[in-house]
Order: sequence, then C-alpha cells, then structure tokens
Amino acid sequence: MDHKALSRLARWPLLGFRPGPHPRTCKTCKQTFEGHARSDSCLDCAVRLAKSVAANYVSQESEMQKLQASNVAWGELHQKVIMQRADLHKENDRLKTLLKHGTDLIIELGQEVLKEYPDLTAALQSAKEHFDRATKVEYVLEETAKSRFPVAGDKVKFLNKNGYPDELRNAQLTFEPWVMYTVEACEVGAFNHFIKISGNWWNGVMFEAVKP
Repeated sequence: MDHKALSRLARWPLLGFRPGPHPRTCKTCKQTFEGHARSDSCLDCAVRLAKSVAANYVSQESEMQKLQASNVAWGELHQKVIMQRADLHKENDRLKTLLKHGTDLIIELGQEVLKEYPDLTAALQSAKEHFDRATKVEYVLEETAKSRFPVAGDKVKFLNKNGYPDELRNAQLTFEPWVMYTVEACEVGAFNHFIKISGNWWNGVMFEAVKP
C-alpha cells in the first residue's frame, strides 16, 4: 500500500483509519493492515462503517422531516378548528343578542298588556328578576372559569405528559421540560383549552403555569 499517495486522497482519520507505514490489527475484522500508529481499523472496515453511519443519518433525517411535516399539517388543521370555534362564538353571541332583544320585546308587550290587566305586574316582574339573576350567575361562572387559564404574556413549562399521543409526541420534539415559554394566546373551550407558543397551538394540559 502506498500510504503516502493514499494520505493525499482525502482528509483523515476516517473512523479509526489513517494512512501510515505501521503494521496494525483491525479491531473489527482482526486482519493485519498498514496504517498510522494510532489506527485501530483497516480501510475496508472504516469505509463500511462510514457508509453505515451515512445511511443511518439519511434515514434519521428523513424520519425527522416526516415528523416536522406531520407537525405542520397538524398545526394547520388545528388552526382551522380554532377559526371555526371563533365563528361559533360569534354565532353564539348573535343568538344571545337576539334572545335579549326578544326578552325586551316580551317585556314591552307585557307592559302593554298590564295596562289592561294590572294584576299581572307582580308575575311579570318576578319573571324578569329570575332571568336577570340567571344571566348574572352564568356570566360570573364563565369569568371565574376563564381566570384559571393562562393569558398572553404568562410563562409556562412543558410537563412532558398528558394530551393525546400524537400531540405529546409532537410537543416532545419541540419543547424541553426545563425551559420556560411565553404564552402568545389562549383559547378556552367547554372541555379543553389550547395555548399558542411560537406561532403554533398546543393542548394546554401539557403545560403548567410558572409563577413569576
């Protein structure tokens, strides 16, 4: 082997092999070869190992790209769900407004009726008071529930648990348990809530608020 010529072909060492004149024993195939005094692998075994390492790297890179693409697709789908939920909230607010206007109209008509039937005044007033109390209780309960969830600017940490398997797997590729993250927004539903971090939405049960 012309180790001087070989040493000019590429950068060395190559996974345990480096050109040289010294007799060495390969740790993999146990064959004797010529190489640098510190070489512990022959050229053939070093090349095979390099190809194997490169193939594994390409495979891992491909899997990572698939996971990233899946995460992007999931984020886009979740964004659509958030937009649909916002539309439902708007429709709910519209229906509440119609209900309130309908109630006011009933009261107005009732007042006209009371001019003809004064004895109904107490009954109608009682009905209005019940409606007002029910509306106030609903508002207080809703505001109390919202106060339990983070708002924009709050700090949270990743719990590395909870959520659906796909959600948790995607979060584990993005977050570290010992790092604090800033909440950009929070959406609270009837049975769940989602927080926005770094432009993407995540299931809030996978995070915990960090006290300032």
